Amino acid sequence: MENEENNRGRVIIKHREKRTNHLFVIGIDEYKSRQLYNAVKDAKKLVEILTTYYEFDAPNVHTLYNEDATKENIIKKFKDLERKVRQEDNLIVYFAGHGDMQKNKKGYWIPTDAISNHGETNEIMVIENVLVQSYLEDINAFHTLLIADACFAGTLVSRGNNTTNRHIETADKHKSRIVFASGGLQEVSDGAIGEHSPFAKNLLTTLVNKATAPFTSLELIVEVTKGAVQKLNQDPVYGFLPIGEIGQNGDFVFYPKDNEEIAWQDAQQEHTIPAYENFVRKYPQSQYNIQAERNIILLNEALDEQAYRKAEKPNTSAAYTEYLQTYPYGKYANQAKEKRKALDLADTRKKADKAFEKAKKINTITEWEDFIDTYDKFEDLRSKAEEAKNLLSNPKTPDKLIEHQTFEKSGTPISFGEGQRWGENKDKAKAEYTELFQEFYKDKVITPIERKQLRKTQNELGLTEQEVKEIEDSIITPKTSQGFQNIIRLTKDFRRQLTAVSLTTLLLLIIVLNWESIRRTFAPQENANDTTSTAGTKLPETVVQQADTINKDNTDAEKAKQRQAELEIAKQEEQTAYKALKNDKKSLTAFLQKYPKSTYKADVQKRLDLLKDLPFTEPKMVYVEGGTYDMGYKEGRDGDNDNYMSNATLHEVTLSSFQMGAYEVSNQEFATFLNEKGNQTEGGVAWIDLAGSYGNEKCRISKSGATFKVQQGYENYPVIYVSWFGARAYCNWLAGKTGKKYRLPTEAEWEYATRQKGESVMFGNGTDIADPSQMNFYSLETAKKSYSVAGNYRGKTVPVNSFSPNSLGLYNMSGNVWEWCEDWYASDFYEKTRGAKNPVNKNSGTARVRRGGSWGNDPGFCRVAVRLGNPPSLSGHYLGFRLVISL
Repeated sequence: MENEENNRGRVIIKHREKRTNHLFVIGIDEYKSRQLYNAVKDAKKLVEILTTYYEFDAPNVHTLYNEDATKENIIKKFKDLERKVRQEDNLIVYFAGHGDMQKNKKGYWIPTDAISNHGETNEIMVIENVLVQSYLEDINAFHTLLIADACFAGTLVSRGNNTTNRHIETADKHKSRIVFASGGLQEVSDGAIGEHSPFAKNLLTTLVNKATAPFTSLELIVEVTKGAVQKLNQDPVYGFLPIGEIGQNGDFVFYPKDNEEIAWQDAQQEHTIPAYENFVRKYPQSQYNIQAERNIILLNEALDEQAYRKAEKPNTSAAYTEYLQTYPYGKYANQAKEKRKALDLADTRKKADKAFEKAKKINTITEWEDFIDTYDKFEDLRSKAEEAKNLLSNPKTPDKLIEHQTFEKSGTPISFGEGQRWGENKDKAKAEYTELFQEFYKDKVITPIERKQLRKTQNELGLTEQEVKEIEDSIITPKTSQGFQNIIRLTKDFRRQLTAVSLTTLLLLIIVLNWESIRRTFAPQENANDTTSTAGTKLPETVVQQADTINKDNTDAEKAKQRQAELEIAKQEEQTAYKALKNDKKSLTAFLQKYPKSTYKADVQKRLDLLKDLPFTEPKMVYVEGGTYDMGYKEGRDGDNDNYMSNATLHEVTLSSFQMGAYEVSNQEFATFLNEKGNQTEGGVAWIDLAGSYGNEKCRISKSGATFKVQQGYENYPVIYVSWFGARAYCNWLAGKTGKKYRLPTEAEWEYATRQKGESVMFGNGTDIADPSQMNFYSLETAKKSYSVAGNYRGKTVPVNSFSPNSLGLYNMSGNVWEWCEDWYASDFYEKTRGAKNPVNKNSGTARVRRGGSWGNDPGFCRVAVRLGNPPSLSGHYLGFRLVISL
């Protein structure tokens, strides 16, 4: 037996030896005295659950109720089972009735005829537990499970509670002999009249709840015991039956029955989106799938509306944002966006009004500039703010005009008078500005924050730009010679490192940093007769040479420093370009050309080499001449009046000419796209589910490092597990790469091309009969229709160029994979667009249209008239797409 775990964590048994399960049930209420009320009800319910949910068939179920459950009949039935049950079969025995214990502590079952009218037990007519054990030993079953809901049933147990929890494959592979009793050496409850006994209620409930995956009897026992201990005054016990081969490694395994009808009833009763999705996933060919998908759409719409109404109550931006995060493409998405936009705008306006009042009080150029940058969308406030800023910026504006300038809104004078606090005394204003600038400039750097404060102070003091410039220049460039200013600067820079500066060194620094002044000083002068002049005096040659050397060294150091800065900037630019690099040939090649010595060269070259394995070839397209046709279900022509899933009343449509992909998009084509764009997330899901797996169909594209590759042999198969977002992204990428208008087909275009330009055909290959030799669909006899032929069912996709095309040259328009269309799904869309030209449903919704049927669908789903919808985030083993080019 081989097990594997699916993507929901459930155990799937791939191969196992299926055994026949026998069930022997005894239930007794009607004793001559000491009557019970629920034993028979418990026993019958157990039979119903095991035959409904598990692999127990009616011919192998044996029951004895009330007056039939005599000692003779019980023993006779054990003897019959000894002959019927083979050594590879399984057996469950269930007893619900009176039990008791003798003085020697040997327990027994009490048949219906073992109690007298006076309530006395005839010990000759009882069935001792040791006798039950001997009968079970004679029945050579592979797995034996005894469940007893009776007083003192614990005497059946041997070796105590020492069964072990094993893996299913190990448990089913080895023999087992297990007993589960409702109590130990004690009396147990029959429960309230008309209900189940407390023990049986826990047992039956657990069996129903666990009927979704295989489990062992020990798992059942643990859950039932846990519930009983919490709620009952009795302690169930379990262990080995002391018979034959005990087989500690074995255990009885309950395998749920694959029952489509029951699963559908359960899904309807639960009536939730996950319940219907699980049903469709488990029964992909079910006749109830259409109803299940409709219910999913209806529930989505109901939840969508409920979420929107919930957002409307607080009517806040946050509430609408929460709705849009859950239903970004919901029915009310546009309304929610508009309301959120209006609320955000109103909130911003309130902030703008407050900021405007604040700016009026501060009334500086900087404050008005900040306001304009932040709230420029409000034209009325922006124009007033610019007017105030311009008044402050214009030094020619008369003081009286500034002092009496008013705003239309409030009529309150604007005070520019914190700005003229020194009145006409410019000297004091300049002195204050000088003091502030000197404080900021003491480190020879003015920060942006300091510059902003200086601008603010300038406006407050009423200083012009020219006045400010003069003040700052006087501080930055003092009247002393530039050379001495440089000496001061260097002295400050090196004062931590120099303990003393020699006079000679200082002299050299003076010479170097003020060389031009010195040259002018000691150069020959025109007035040669001036005996007091020092002109013409020459410095010692050694001093001149040392000065030249220092100048050269300083120049070289500056150049090296500048070069280092340039290299650092180039390195940062290269790193930024590498991080933004796309995984396509053009981008990778351009990077290598621009940075031939890049540290990332090896990695980029490797990525470029990998792309050589995926050459791009443009898809084969077929020209489809436009025209007018009758779209929708054609009564009497599209499946014996079989109008389910069509939802489109016959109506006239006119289409322009277009081109359509001859084939469904293949794995190889989609992998080429992924290698350039990556597998991005959109609509909350990846473009393609690389881990997708169902039966024989897995996603045949995998990712190795940064490269996407197709499993060998599946290059020409249709890509599956693609969301609508992924299909659209592929179209957009191809359009950008080729300059052609690639897109998904509209629903009207798809049906027009599938019907060979609007002909009355049932299937996309131009025929009225679904034949497995011509199409890929669910073609078993059980799915046969009057318009189909039963035959080879492949159970998987086939290459995109399989079978013969229709008269337009289009392959697999019916079957193989469903194909995404552009339209939002709406059952009444075509009722509203009769006679339209090039109709497409662009309104928001919860589902996008898919057409064509798949390899796993019966012939009814593959008809041309069929139209379904799924959330655009859905991806599956049956879902792909093909292309269209607008002309």
